[in-house]
Amino acid sequence: MEIQKKKTKLNRGMFKRAIFIFAGLLLSAFILNAIMLTAGYKTGFFHRWAEEQYFGRVTEISENGFLIVDEKNNEKPVLIKKDTRIRMGREFATKEDLLVNNYVIVVGSQNNQGQVEARVIRIFNDSR
Repeated sequence: MEIQKKKTKLNRGMFKRAIFIFAGLLLSAFILNAIMLTAGYKTGFFHRWAEEQYFGRVTEISENGFLIVDEKNNEKPVLIKKDTRIRMGREFATKEDLLVNNYVIVVGSQNNQGQVEARVIRIFNDSR
């Protein structure tokens, strides 16, 4: 009987120790995630993932970009950079394939001047 009580006390002690270790690990993981999230927001790391999509009709083409007008007649200047990927359907395209009155979807982020720095441009053939 006495051996049984010692085993029960021993099991309870190990169980408490295991719970404290698990709670400590869980708390440590939570604190580490909170620190990483805070650092990501302060450095602007997550801002780079917040790219927008713009849909519109090309109204003007310039040397380094073009202007699109959306369905609400809002104009948005788009910059084409060296690393901008341009697609027409499934095929790769170039800036020269872009024509006035083409409909496009532009994926990118706005810069301080309100221009969209395009990362991806998809050109649609106007089938109307």
